[in-house]
Amino acid sequence: MKSGEAYNIVVVPKKSSTIRRFQFSKRSFWCAGALLSTAFVLFIGAVMAAWTYWTAYQKVEKIRQEASLFQRERASLISKIQQLDASVSRVSRLAAELQEKQALKTERSGKGPIEKENIFDSHLRWRRPLDVSSRRNVNELAEELAENIHSVEENLNNAFLYREDQLYLWSSLPALWPARGWISSEFGDSRRFHGTHRWHQGVDIASPHGAPILASGDGEVISVGYQSGYGKMVIIDHGYGITSVYGHCSEVFVKEGTHIKRGGTIGRVGNTGRSTGPHLHYEIRLDGVAVNPVQYIVDQS
Repeated sequence: MKSGEAYNIVVVPKKSSTIRRFQFSKRSFWCAGALLSTAFVLFIGAVMAAWTYWTAYQKVEKIRQEASLFQRERASLISKIQQLDASVSRVSRLAAELQEKQALKTERSGKGPIEKENIFDSHLRWRRPLDVSSRRNVNELAEELAENIHSVEENLNNAFLYREDQLYLWSSLPALWPARGWISSEFGDSRRFHGTHRWHQGVDIASPHGAPILASGDGEVISVGYQSGYGKMVIIDHGYGITSVYGHCSEVFVKEGTHIKRGGTIGRVGNTGRSTGPHLHYEIRLDGVAVNPVQYIVDQS
């Protein structure tokens, strides 16, 4: 098509005889096509931009909602950690108070020179609560709480072991009079044998011949036999370095290795060995050293 050529558009109406003719130059045609193309491209671009914006908005909104949910869950988790920490603190203080009361009770009722040891860490009773400032990581709080729970668990376990050990100690202590009668010779009395003075390492309980001899505490019979001076004798190991000795027996009913309970009959009062009459020679030895048996007796009647 030459440069002077033009495009004609003829419009013929259906019900009218008037024919309309439109003439466009080549340049006008191309300009109109360019405008339509540009408009189409801009429309597509606008649609894509709007879609991209909407998609990004949806993602941002989702992230905002997730962040808000995370903050609420974090606050809830920190609140629960605080509640757990408060519970741990209460349990720790309760355990410490129970231990102190048990130690005080043991101190009041104990008769023998048994040392007691505090098994609780003092810082656990009055430790500071967790720092739950917003700058702290929840994992750090959880780890610190786990350490506190582990410490309290260990101390509660020690408390139960302590209690169990106290019960075992109480049942093992030689706290019972081994025979009925009266004390005819006190602990520490000076006694003369073969021209020499020796101090009495136990107490003599005068009692009728054949009266029952009772184990003063739970323990294991570690020796049964005859020994010069003691006559027929029994030695019971009560643990904790404590042993009890029963001398001058007329009869013995137990054997070595027998486990005996407090109040169990181990023999009968006699007059064997170096003795001037029927009685029970009763000793308590702590780590092999004789101590006054009376200080272990709970019922002094």
